[in-house]
Amino acid sequence: MARIARREGSRPALTLAGLVALGVLLVTSHAWARSVEVVPYAYEHVWPAALRYLRLEENAKVVEKDGDAGYILFELPGEPRTEGALELVRVKDPEGRDATRLVLSLTRRPSYEERLILKRLARRLRDERGEPLPPPPRKDEKKPKDEAPPKDEGPEKG
Repeated sequence: MARIARREGSRPALTLAGLVALGVLLVTSHAWARSVEVVPYAYEHVWPAALRYLRLEENAKVVEKDGDAGYILFELPGEPRTEGALELVRVKDPEGRDATRLVLSLTRRPSYEERLILKRLARRLRDERGEPLPPPPRKDEKKPKDEAPPKDEGPEKG
């Protein structure tokens, strides 16, 4: 096996690998995580409620918003400065109702904080909008048959 010649003052290969790994960790520590929640309310009801919730409940400064594209960019107060993005997507829930997928990304915060914000927003929607509408009847369910119409016994005698 060949020996790695070390000169005085040189760093071993492990130190270089350690520095590379540390660099990767530092770069990815500022990466955006994502948390997702589907709420059983139509986009038209969720958009204004989400905007209101971020401003009033989370004290967020809204930097940019676009209701047509379905996103809100914001900053949360406190240190370290946290930037966030909330994406709203029109979907159907598993029961066939109009629903909205919420995708939240925060910088410099753990992912559990994203999940907590989404849970609080879902609770706020339920408080404001009430329980979601019952799911529509499934197409494969058979409709109850109406009673057979009475038989026509011919012209009435009168």
